[in-house]
Amino acid sequence: MGQAYRESKSTTRFDRVRDALTVMGISVLSASVTTMLSALVLVFTYIIFFLKFGTFILLTILMSTLWAFGFFMALLSIVGNTTRHDDWRWLWYKLRGQTPDDAEKEPEHYHSVTVAAAHV
Repeated sequence: MGQAYRESKSTTRFDRVRDALTVMGISVLSASVTTMLSALVLVFTYIIFFLKFGTFILLTILMSTLWAFGFFMALLSIVGNTTRHDDWRWLWYKLRGQTPDDAEKEPEHYHSVTVAAAHV
């Protein structure tokens, strides 16, 4: 979820949280539901090991889901980063004196090479 928030192109925290929930939310929720359902099967066994292991998995996944969708997304909507960071390509452009928006564009020489190759 944090990776989807970080990779979002939006500029506001709310939009970045919405993008993260849209992109990764359904996958994370589906995985947690199927894991909890499989752990629930283990809870109804007579073997003590399976009972304890199923309870452990069920509680772990339940708490992780509550953390990811509840606390973590709320935390990101309050104090999440809204600018680019940990992006080496953006840093490279910034160190070369270009604007950060240039990091989103292809360099001009890519287009001239393509045009020159088309004329040959």
